[in-house]
Amino acid sequence: MLYKRVLSGVVGLILLAAAVLAGSLPFFAATAAVAGAGAVEYHRLLPVEDDNQLLLPLLVISFMASQYLLPAERALSAAGLIIFFSFFYMYFDQLKNYSYDDIMTRLAGKLFGIIYMGGGMYIIALLRDFSRPPLEGTRALWLVLLAAWSADTGAYFVGRAWGRTPLAPEISPNKTVAGGLGGIISSVLAVSIFMLILGEFSLIWTFVAALISIAALLGDLFISCLKRDAGVKDAGYIIPGHGGILDRFDSLLLSAPLAYILLILLL
Repeated sequence: MLYKRVLSGVVGLILLAAAVLAGSLPFFAATAAVAGAGAVEYHRLLPVEDDNQLLLPLLVISFMASQYLLPAERALSAAGLIIFFSFFYMYFDQLKNYSYDDIMTRLAGKLFGIIYMGGGMYIIALLRDFSRPPLEGTRALWLVLLAAWSADTGAYFVGRAWGRTPLAPEISPNKTVAGGLGGIISSVLAVSIFMLILGEFSLIWTFVAALISIAALLGDLFISCLKRDAGVKDAGYIIPGHGGILDRFDSLLLSAPLAYILLILLL
């Protein structure tokens, strides 16, 4: 299992680096494709069955495309129109096929999915194009990926070695308090080394790394909640050793938006 995780991680990192270096548009296209695949997994985790499995991925990709392709003054209006259209389409589809059964769960779950998947993955694309010094030229993206994935890795190994007290036993029995603390420390160390290499280290970056790692843990726990509620172990099976898209990107879908806000405020 560990061998598969490491191998998948190496291959994924190579593909990620290639997409980042290919330019803004290719990287956005890659994030949109990942978001669409993740939306399929998210749809399957919803607590009610629905025959229309392609609607949510299409809306997620449309939401992302409207934000990326349109000027800033029109992007917000476009996002509002997509949410507005989505609500009414889903509402009439509900009345036609399901009457009033689970109407709140169906509509709220899908609308949240557009914001959660589309918004989270779009922020990752924005981080690639972040231009404020000293994190211009894709540095902001690498900082956030390093912070979130270092937290994941640190929590995994520290939890296996020293974890005794469960962190959230009903949601994710394998997560421990020691693992959570190990993830925070790992993230702080990784980001500190990264900023030292850039020659821009200050104590504020340890605070930023700690917040990103906490958001990454909460993002992980959120998907664990959905999987637990759906009665499945993994959100998908596309990534050997990891599971699905949501199993790999769950920590980023919350930590990336928080990181982007922090970077805007700090820089």
